[in-house]
Amino acid sequence: MKKLILLILISPIISFSQIDTTALSFYPLRTGNIWEYVQILYDDPYYMPISSYYRYTVVGDTIFPNNKLYKVIRRKYLPTSQYNNLIFQRIDTTTCNVYEYDNHYAYDEYLLDSLKMQVWDTIYASRGIYANSTRYICREIKPDTVLGIITQTKFIEDIDFVGFHWYELTQNMGLTYYYSYEIGGVEIRLLYAKINGIEFGTPVSIDQKEIIPHQFKLYQNYSNPFNPTTTILFELPYPSKIELSLFNIKGQLIRTLLNGKYSAGVNEYKFDARGISAGIYIYTLKTAQFSQSRKCIVIH
Repeated sequence: MKKLILLILISPIISFSQIDTTALSFYPLRTGNIWEYVQILYDDPYYMPISSYYRYTVVGDTIFPNNKLYKVIRRKYLPTSQYNNLIFQRIDTTTCNVYEYDNHYAYDEYLLDSLKMQVWDTIYASRGIYANSTRYICREIKPDTVLGIITQTKFIEDIDFVGFHWYELTQNMGLTYYYSYEIGGVEIRLLYAKINGIEFGTPVSIDQKEIIPHQFKLYQNYSNPFNPTTTILFELPYPSKIELSLFNIKGQLIRTLLNGKYSAGVNEYKFDARGISAGIYIYTLKTAQFSQSRKCIVIH
């Protein structure tokens, strides 16, 4: 009996030791973390640089139909309050692979990164274009100073189209640099980060016009599952009369959440599910030209 108890006590320690915390530190994907970047576009053939600024904030978690839990990342133009879109990513803590959910076309995840990559390791992954998988190689892991912090950085480059894409992952900061050259070029550099409550660099503060979405879009709610509140975002390319409704899985209307005319841009609705039984529900956004539905889960 004493031997059996000893095995039970040791087992969790063995399991925990299998998590590669060093690899995971190259992308600290935790709720509350923030990154601010400058994106520079080089407009071929004149190469006139155009700069834009973005903030990425990890705001919560949600579950998709593949039953996997993703972190919800808000990507917004700065300094406007309009949100450009949501990004959904997760890290498999066993393999240290980073996956992104394609919320618009394939409705499944694709490999974004492998945080365990060492020098000369290769992966097939996609950065931003689903199903356009490219072979990347880790060229170098080097000591580095980023935003005044001494750390180390992995330099990763595509080898299917040499020189077309490369990026850098920095320990305890995540993505710090990205470059893509196809027609013209795109360069992204980290200017500011807030990781686990600690700030690095200087927050962006510039004057920029408000960005308006170019199409209708309904996002997956977050958090999900939820109790009792969750956030639902939807985008309108122009002022529109909308109806946001909640149905049970039998298609019966449970509640009309919103009904009226809303402004162009990204609109946010805080849904309070108190008084509604636990279970799976469908929320639907309808306009005269558009209809889209998403699944949500209420727990108590």
